[in-house]
Amino acid sequence: MPICPVCRTGYDASEIDCPECGESKPAKLKSPLAGARPVQHDLHISAFGFLCLQMAWIAAWIGALVSFGSGVLSFVSGEILSGLLDILIGTPITLGAAYGFGFLIALARQYR
Repeated sequence: MPICPVCRTGYDASEIDCPECGESKPAKLKSPLAGARPVQHDLHISAFGFLCLQMAWIAAWIGALVSFGSGVLSFVSGEILSGLLDILIGTPITLGAAYGFGFLIALARQYR
């Protein structure tokens, strides 16, 4: 059911003009993104920002190794549940962070 843009009255789709004010039916609107040009960004990462990314990447790998090692030590010392949680949950999470930081470093190298 079209709505008149002038008087805001709804009317039947088979009618050509608004029965209240006589305004013609509006044409179909195109998508707001139709014909839009891609946005160009001037991205840049500073040397300090790149250094911070590399330090976070190293810290994530160290965290993964520590998580796995503490899980193995907990498992060996009899804390089976704690060891399994460290190995099966803590290590994959920190490995995911390490891979994520590695991806960001690779992306940041394009904008240096």
